[in-house]
Amino acid sequence: MQKHYKRPRRPGALGKVISWFTVAVCLLLVLYVGTVRLPSSSSSPKYYRRRLDGSSKHAKLCDENFGEAWLAQWNDSAKALCQPGSASGSTQLTCRSMDDQHMTQASQPHVLCDAVNLKVDPSHMLAASCLKHRPNYLCNFGTTYNRYLPGAFGMACTSAIKSLKQFPKDHLQDIMDSMARISPETAAQVQSREALPSLLVTREVTEHVNVFHTLTDLLNVYISLRMLGLENQSRS
Repeated sequence: MQKHYKRPRRPGALGKVISWFTVAVCLLLVLYVGTVRLPSSSSSPKYYRRRLDGSSKHAKLCDENFGEAWLAQWNDSAKALCQPGSASGSTQLTCRSMDDQHMTQASQPHVLCDAVNLKVDPSHMLAASCLKHRPNYLCNFGTTYNRYLPGAFGMACTSAIKSLKQFPKDHLQDIMDSMARISPETAAQVQSREALPSLLVTREVTEHVNVFHTLTDLLNVYISLRMLGLENQSRS
């Protein structure tokens, strides 16, 4: 069946005036910014520090909510959720948790975990259209999620995880729900071992076409590396 689309109406005279006025204001703003000159002393890093110190309230507020102080507060919440045994190859799992009030409540708590000797079994991961613990969330776009079956992840340790509510419904509850306890001997029988740190990234549908979410993914990678002290870690 042939579809007929209505051609959008052309803007009237008033719309054209507003559009050209907006363009003119933007051009003037660009020209003005381009002519601004900073004081010669501003070339020194101390100048910028003085400017920040001069507005200490705003600088402190920004740092505590979005900067290094915010990361330090998050990092200070680190707790061991997996007690490794004495055998070599035991798993260590450490998680940091906080409720970022700038984010939606549905995504809380906000948790960052790192693990040593964590077993990952891709054969226990299936394509799925919905998250297990957050049903009806962006489920109409095909099989864009992972369904983690029991044993998709394995830990050779005694788990101290008391409840899945310690983790957000966005992926981490699904991941932790699939976590199986294995012996150090089983962990040592993995097909391949990655000695260098690896990041596991799970993205939601349509995020790859959203510039904001793409940039926040890169920011989250940096935050993870920064908090774990791995930003200068060599991959060679």
